[in-house]
Amino acid sequence: MLETIPRVTAEHRSYFLFRAQLRDISKFEVGGWSQAPSIWWPDDRTWCVATEVDGFSTYVGGSGECVEALIESERIEALAVAPDTPMDPGPH
Repeated sequence: MLETIPRVTAEHRSYFLFRAQLRDISKFEVGGWSQAPSIWWPDDRTWCVATEVDGFSTYVGGSGECVEALIESERIEALAVAPDTPMDPGPH
């Protein structure tokens, strides 16, 4: 079954490509395996959410208004980063 699912290839990874409703993100399952999407966005591409498989943070790209709303939210922890901020500022 997994062989029939379309994929998108990035520099270091290959991702399965699915289409779903936002409300279904927390119920994402393929072949009995549950996994949150690594990269997702709406049809209009006004924002994008990315979580590197081996990373420790989730990144959101969007308009200044979108980013500001996330930073001001009391429900999540959010920081603004620059495009050149390393995704994994670890010791290696």
